[in-house]
Amino acid sequence: MGITIGLIGVKDTIDFISSVITEHEDVACITLVHENPTDIERLMKEYENKVDMWLFSGYLPYMIGLVNSNTAQSSFYLTYSGTSLYKTLYLIQSEHGVTVNQLSFDTINPLELESIFRELNVDYSKHLLQEEVLDVETVVKHHEDLYRSGLTQFALTCVWSVQQELEKRNIPVYRITPTISDIKATVNIMLRHNELEKYRNAQIAVQMIEIDILEVKDNYITSSDELYHLEVKYTSQLLRYSKKINGSLKQVGPGRYVIFTTQGMLKWLTTDFKSLPSSEFEELFKLNKIIVGIGMGQSAYEAEMHALRALYKAREHGEGAWFVCFHDKKLFGPLNSLDGRNYVTETEELKKISSETSLSVVTLAKLSAAIDKLKKSDFSANTVAQELSILPRSARRILMTLEKNGYANVVSEEHPYTRGRPRKIYRLLLKNE
Repeated sequence: MGITIGLIGVKDTIDFISSVITEHEDVACITLVHENPTDIERLMKEYENKVDMWLFSGYLPYMIGLVNSNTAQSSFYLTYSGTSLYKTLYLIQSEHGVTVNQLSFDTINPLELESIFRELNVDYSKHLLQEEVLDVETVVKHHEDLYRSGLTQFALTCVWSVQQELEKRNIPVYRITPTISDIKATVNIMLRHNELEKYRNAQIAVQMIEIDILEVKDNYITSSDELYHLEVKYTSQLLRYSKKINGSLKQVGPGRYVIFTTQGMLKWLTTDFKSLPSSEFEELFKLNKIIVGIGMGQSAYEAEMHALRALYKAREHGEGAWFVCFHDKKLFGPLNSLDGRNYVTETEELKKISSETSLSVVTLAKLSAAIDKLKKSDFSANTVAQELSILPRSARRILMTLEKNGYANVVSEEHPYTRGRPRKIYRLLLKNE
């Protein structure tokens, strides 16, 4: 069975990229054109249930989508190889005779750019590259400042909106576009990732459930018949739930149940292990006296052992908790929040900050939860990346956005290594003291 890729790009290259993607017989492509950053979140929400994976035409829209949406689908972006850059360099050299050190760049891997300078036997200056992408205006300013100061003659950008803005300011600019080989390489990575996900989703998963039947009622149980009827009631609900996830239910004691199913079914039901099942089973899984442990494994025995470990963790956490133990024995939970921790996502303060920064409320709520969890408000980009499960580059963008809008201050720097740039420490100002 094929896959459907949601391609988010700009109008001048999206048809070309789509035509290369659909050369694969088992790949369908939905093309979604964006003209500004706000379009991306809207498009992802609108088409989330129609695509299997996301592909962005560049790094900047990818980062906007990653930070501002909560999609369950895997996301990728087109990378620009040396071939793409050499093609543009050749055009500039042949048409204008400009050398590579008279150009400014953005969103290119710095190691790859330095390698190209070395191959051309030209000294590489890091100030020519805008590596950190905060927003379009920041990238435009990078190119404009270098050009106005006479240090460069042309700008090379990977971002369509940057190109448009530079042209408005009469700054000579070329846009680096992906080659056919770049597109094919990215699609092949996506297909391999999809095959791996299929394999993982087919692996065995075990869900262990404990319900303290004697405590689920407001009033005491007065007879053995009433206890029996409650047991039958919850067993019937669990049988219906098991059928929903193509599982097999086994009762192992009073109020103790085990369901054998697959990782893919539980992943689907819990939105990639981020939340509790839908309202269809709300009466059952909203019980205060229920705890759940989910385990993954190569065998039924291994999955059971991991489920038991998750169940013990759920017991430690308290009533109503769901925890997951993955193949690598890492625990995650509880699942009644988007990132495994409890937090309120719809506070008025977070909504206000979101409207001013363009960061999603979910991202801000995760940061707020991290402040509560770690009992501090000073963070490096690496710490934020670890807490939000994102790349350090993404975390730096978030912190710089907050600083730009007055919701974070740089308070110090740390030097973790003997070499390399110092890391900034930001104080987050998300909470009213």
